[in-house]
Amino acid sequence: MKTSKETPLTQKMKDYLVGIFYIEEKKPVARLGEIAAALRVRGPSAHIMVKMLADRQLVTYEKYGYINLTDKGREIAEQLKNKDNTIKYFLIQREFPACKGGDESKFPTNRDRR
Repeated sequence: MKTSKETPLTQKMKDYLVGIFYIEEKKPVARLGEIAAALRVRGPSAHIMVKMLADRQLVTYEKYGYINLTDKGREIAEQLKNKDNTIKYFLIQREFPACKGGDESKFPTNRDRR
């Protein structure tokens, strides 16, 4: 039986990693409230996911404190961001209107994809 550390990352986990990555590009650390707001989720939902990412050693997390990507978490987030940027570049080249003039500080979430 696989442990939680061995199972693949869910799309939601990937969204959180990229979200934390974007926050850390602007600030040295992320806070739970910032992550929840960026991903349009409630605080308790963000708390559960951050704990899951911490269990996988993808983020460091202190209760009521700061959240940072670990080296492993940052590497995954960068790969995901690069993949998203490649897709976005392709769509812009094809003149897909939803990708033109977008706010780079926003990142896609599962809710945005529906």
